[in-house]
Amino acid sequence: MVLKSFRNASHSFAIKILFTAIILSFCLWGVGDIIRNYNASKAVFTVNNKRVTVEHFLRAFSHEKQQVQNMSSKPLSDEEISKLDIKGAVLDKLLNALVLECAYEKLGIIVPKKSLTELIYSLPQFQSNGGFDSRIYTQLLRRSGMTESGFLNDIKENIARTQLLHPIMAGYKTPTIIKNMLVNDFVAQRNILVARFRINAVIGNEKYSDDELKQYYEENKEKYTVPETRDVSIMIIDYSKVAGTLTVEEEEVERVYQETKDLYVQAETRDVERYCFTNASDAENAWRLMNKGTSKAEIEKLLSPKIHALPKSQRRDYSTKIGSEIFKLMPGATTNVVQIGDKFYVYKLVHINKVHQKSKKQIKDEIREEMRNEKLNSPEFYNKKKEISNKIDDSLGAGSTLEQVAHESGMTIIQTSGTRNAIENGKLKTKIEDTDTREQVVRAIFETDEGQVSTMIESQSDETKAYVVCVNRIKQKHEQQFEKIKTTIKRDYARNKGDKKIQAKLDEIKELDKGAIETLKARYKTKRYVLTKKEVYLSKDDSKLANLLKGIPTKEMLAQVVSNLKVGGIMYKKVSDDEYVVVGLDSITESSQDESAEKLLNSYEHNANKSIIAEVAVSAFKSNQKIRIHKDLIDTITKERND
Repeated sequence: MVLKSFRNASHSFAIKILFTAIILSFCLWGVGDIIRNYNASKAVFTVNNKRVTVEHFLRAFSHEKQQVQNMSSKPLSDEEISKLDIKGAVLDKLLNALVLECAYEKLGIIVPKKSLTELIYSLPQFQSNGGFDSRIYTQLLRRSGMTESGFLNDIKENIARTQLLHPIMAGYKTPTIIKNMLVNDFVAQRNILVARFRINAVIGNEKYSDDELKQYYEENKEKYTVPETRDVSIMIIDYSKVAGTLTVEEEEVERVYQETKDLYVQAETRDVERYCFTNASDAENAWRLMNKGTSKAEIEKLLSPKIHALPKSQRRDYSTKIGSEIFKLMPGATTNVVQIGDKFYVYKLVHINKVHQKSKKQIKDEIREEMRNEKLNSPEFYNKKKEISNKIDDSLGAGSTLEQVAHESGMTIIQTSGTRNAIENGKLKTKIEDTDTREQVVRAIFETDEGQVSTMIESQSDETKAYVVCVNRIKQKHEQQFEKIKTTIKRDYARNKGDKKIQAKLDEIKELDKGAIETLKARYKTKRYVLTKKEVYLSKDDSKLANLLKGIPTKEMLAQVVSNLKVGGIMYKKVSDDEYVVVGLDSITESSQDESAEKLLNSYEHNANKSIIAEVAVSAFKSNQKIRIHKDLIDTITKERND
């Protein structure tokens, strides 16, 4: 039964991550690292009567540290590694695992050995030629330094943990004891203290030598470098002006209508969102997040794609391959990552607009448009288009200015100037809506020499449009002289020093652990807020949190405070160029509210992102366990390991 239910859940993102982590950890971790300076079996923390030892903690710490080094493009210094707080991350992972172990034991979750063995035999990591390979299995165990019984025990514990969390994450019937834990945690009142630190307030009137300022200037030269700007003229070639001579006779439209009106049914259209990225890695990450159910807002925040709404799209609006893929999707589904030029796209289907019969006016308009398009695709039109194109090329080649050519051919000129970013997102954006074509034009602007004219750029979305760029003036990228911007450098240097002072002060308070909140209250002006998880996670309208957000700047920070911050601890965030906000959790008070567990959980599961549910559940389990952490011991052994 366990095996069957687990196989049914095997497509769960959480379970895939779980097994990947298990197998990789056995392949990468060694057990030859013996702790000599400390008793290897001494506990670094306990949950109820269970413990994690020095040896266990240091093995995890070494592994995590190595992983961080491997992911970096260059070797990290001890100071850089220290700032990453690896020991804190390892402590959280091991603590959460032990908390869940205590919870599933309390609930009596059991994994039968027979089902466990069947599951191990089915894992793809141990498969060869379509079946379980004992040789691969033995080699992996030997490489990890583990016994079979130890490996099976670890797998069993992870299965039990997943059985504990999976019903909550998947919205299945949740055990009453877990419901009560979650409800109590949701409605408990978090007493939050908020303080604000302004950088300008700590700057003072300190004087700085020219040598100090010059050194800061040299270290931050890019900041004081004025980017290249260009003044350009762009001629918009509109071939549709030719089409004005290609008339469509109304008698012909009426005749075609009478013959084909029964065939004109409104084709199915689709509302699509197109996510554009500059590199494949971001596009792949977005694709994975979309298929996990991550919201559009969260993807925008994490990866900053350009998102274009494409309402009522027809198959013919896309290339054959992309159109075919989009029109196979169900609402909410996405295409694979598509590369077009140097950009990467993911298309997401939002809505399907069903087929319906059109009115007489709609049909005749469509016939007229089709007849016009036929003329636009006729040899007559292409000959005239080629004639215009050649005439423009000849005039430019003979030395005529872009303005003269535009006047002679009846085309439009637009003027624009600025940096690359200013040009691309300024006037040009309103004149060239197609992103790919606009990017080609911008590329031509910054690849064409001063006084020169680019080759003709055909629109990628409209066959009746083309563009020619003339670069009138280039102002090169240049460094500003120190003496001319000395006042600005002095201001920036003072703000930089003030910023470091505040960060050092906040880090000092934060390191006090449970004494941090008391120090914050004693030394600084704070404002008190009362929060519950229910308010943060179940609010459908963020405006209901408006008053709270005045004190705590973002909803993400509210979520971190109510789920991750420990009583007595603080966290801080820079919210502007001049201000830090510090948030501390003073206490948690049980609520006397009479909440319906079923109603609350249903509301949570309906509104919350599934990826948060496990985190909230673990937080609730923690509040029901007796936890003791030997922080001084952790600091000492991890410092010695770094040395």
